[in-house]
Amino acid sequence: MMEAEKVEVQTVSELVYRQSKSSAKGHTVITPKDKYFLCYIVFFLLGILHFLPSSFLATANDFWLYKFRDVSAPANSTENRTKLQSYFASSQTVVDIVPAILLGGWNVLYGHRYRIVSRITAALIVITVLFYVLTSFIRIDTDNFQTVFFAITLTCSGLMTGATAINILTSAILYPRFPHSYMKICLIGEGVSSVLGDLLNIASLSIFESLPNATLIYFVSGSILITVTLILFVIISRSQFFRSCLDNIPETKNKRKPSVRALKSALRKIWPSVFIFLVFGLRTAATHTSVTSLVTSEFKGQNLWGTKYFTPVVTFLLSDIWVLLGRACSSYLPWKVPEGMLCVLSVMSSLLLVPGIWLCNANPRHHMPILFSHDWEYALLLGFLMFSNGYMINAAVINIPKKTSTEESEVAFNVFSLCMGVVQALVSPVGLVVINIL
Repeated sequence: MMEAEKVEVQTVSELVYRQSKSSAKGHTVITPKDKYFLCYIVFFLLGILHFLPSSFLATANDFWLYKFRDVSAPANSTENRTKLQSYFASSQTVVDIVPAILLGGWNVLYGHRYRIVSRITAALIVITVLFYVLTSFIRIDTDNFQTVFFAITLTCSGLMTGATAINILTSAILYPRFPHSYMKICLIGEGVSSVLGDLLNIASLSIFESLPNATLIYFVSGSILITVTLILFVIISRSQFFRSCLDNIPETKNKRKPSVRALKSALRKIWPSVFIFLVFGLRTAATHTSVTSLVTSEFKGQNLWGTKYFTPVVTFLLSDIWVLLGRACSSYLPWKVPEGMLCVLSVMSSLLLVPGIWLCNANPRHHMPILFSHDWEYALLLGFLMFSNGYMINAAVINIPKKTSTEESEVAFNVFSLCMGVVQALVSPVGLVVINIL
């Protein structure tokens, strides 16, 4: 992975020369140096934070099962889980959509009235506060108010998703202003986010026997990472390199909202990316984590692997590694799949892999049979699904600036982001439907 990055990433410590569009004499403007690669590192951290909140909530699957268990039962059966246990992952997907759509739409229509740095900083502050709130509940006994805690968790998750939407959309506006390698490292950070969360979760479970104690350390680690990213972003936002790149496309509060014609023109150019995201949204809503969080090992209750490590390792760590590999292949391999072919492959792979995940050992189930009961079969199917997910979504984003001019790219990213919100809203109930037909 690091070798691939060394080949692609430009030496950001060198001076980058750009022609000034505003200079009538054609003078060359010298962009200051990115000292100590600090801005480059922060872009990587921002990419991690794009998915870290949702990743941490999803990866702590065993903890939520523990919190929403039947406290009156001597043991918890995977075939007789409570409604709160069964519907937590899919309910989280549905709840997250509302603030993501509202705040994402606000950012597209009115976000230009506020400075880019101010929007990202405010979003990071909200995420930090809410993450600390959730962390504070880990050691609190919620057995007597499980439904209330269920609602509190989903509310915090929804608000964090809204703040994350603003962070992601505003970060996308930074892409055309910085060298292309900065967008790529941000996208790699998005892929690393889940893997990092998985590793921290497994390490915590290995060190602590108590699930609440392990989860506490896990969430404290995430809180520290979010806080450090917030502090570093505030620091680099005042650097000469950052300010110089930001001024490549000057900000203006009086900028008019994009016209309908401009929006339609951008959509015509990026429609393959929108279609790919539609397929990605459908297959994700129908499988991960609404169904995969319910999959148990064939060795459940027989050994430590089946009881403690199967879900964090197979369902989360290995699947997220496959996503990261897919993103890396899309970014750095010399061969590229044409967009039309990518659209066709995304549909065909979905028709094969999504039903395969449904037929794995997910419980409770009442209608569909289990055809893939072995752990290795589930790991293989999920690996293929997640690799193609990573490749598809990365290719969809990277192709946008290639198909638009510098002036059009901001509108194109806004259109793509708006379509993302619409797609997520449309597919959010899919997980709930699939659980009922299993």
